[in-house]
Amino acid sequence: MNKEKLLIILLIAFIDLGCNSSKAFYNLGEVVMDSEMEIINITMIGNRPFCKVILLDKTYNFLIDTGAPTAISEHVFNALNLKISHEGSMSDSQKNKRTEKFVVLPELKLDNLVFKNIGSSILNFDVPEIKCLGFDGIIGSNLMAKLFWKFDYTNNKIIVTKNLDNFKVNDFDFSVRFKHKKQKTPLVKGKVGNKKISFMLDTGYFGNISVLNNYDYCKASSAEDKFITKSGSTSIGIYGGGSEKKAFTMKTNLYLDKQLFENELIESESYSLIGGEFLRDYEFVVDWVNLKIYFKRNDNIKIRNLKGFGFFYRFKNGKPIVSSKIESKEVPINLGDEILEINQINFTTLDSFDFCKYYLKEIIKEESEMYITVKRLNDTLKFNLKEQEFIK
Repeated sequence: MNKEKLLIILLIAFIDLGCNSSKAFYNLGEVVMDSEMEIINITMIGNRPFCKVILLDKTYNFLIDTGAPTAISEHVFNALNLKISHEGSMSDSQKNKRTEKFVVLPELKLDNLVFKNIGSSILNFDVPEIKCLGFDGIIGSNLMAKLFWKFDYTNNKIIVTKNLDNFKVNDFDFSVRFKHKKQKTPLVKGKVGNKKISFMLDTGYFGNISVLNNYDYCKASSAEDKFITKSGSTSIGIYGGGSEKKAFTMKTNLYLDKQLFENELIESESYSLIGGEFLRDYEFVVDWVNLKIYFKRNDNIKIRNLKGFGFFYRFKNGKPIVSSKIESKEVPINLGDEILEINQINFTTLDSFDFCKYYLKEIIKEESEMYITVKRLNDTLKFNLKEQEFIK
């Protein structure tokens, strides 16, 4: 089940950090690995894997993100007293751009793995909803490409090896081929309807599957009961929210390489992505040598449907403002409404720490009813909302 979680802050994606620096920068580094295989313990938050790393004897929390190159936060950079390598242009999942600094990390320890001289960007994770995730950097594809990685979200672990035979991938259910960008992000050719699409494998994107927002084509080619329209700004990147536009979710068939996936939920986004909602249904191995991703289905794969309360918010100037909603449904919440209270949680008194506790709780919490108070212009309005099934 894919659930538009009550007040969840839409999609928070860390992808396509398109650095203009040379390809050689992302090929830097080596890995020291003494054993045949190593297990990396991970914590899953909103379908995203996080792990502990050590940089110069200090422990930090990193997101493991195939959709991005390796990165550290500005406060980590300052704490480690590193030297800047160069500057370059980068873009986030919403195609917002900035000029960022880059650095070579002399040593990064990931459990018993030691990575040396890895190219990294320096980012400021200052978007409020992203700060709540509490991470200090990104283990990106340029680092991961030096080994074979098996992701096992069900058991909260990732296994890595230098020898692909250790994973017995011939016993997996299927594989898809990929190419990659200079920062090693896997790109899988696929198709939705008659449209050929290149999908990024993005473990930093918590959604299911997304495609570029070709609204008119997708609406015309979808069954009416398998397509919903959303207005407003529907997602967030490292540099902030995207522009307001008409967006959609649809249920349709999907091809990745030659593999058919029937009745998948697909979101419109600024990029075409394979995200954590989809990936959690599989064990999967990413093989940067043979350019393949191998998949083994879990036993708990569920039918995709879309449930929720039909609106989403994000923080603007310190206030929770409704930034997107589903159209043509019984959703009384409007774009621009300021949320004052939800289920007896008073948002006007929450400090940033309390808000983060609430936000992270709601990522994984199931609710079927909501009591909400909003401010609309000069009016204070109260609503009792029931969870709706928007796409069966």
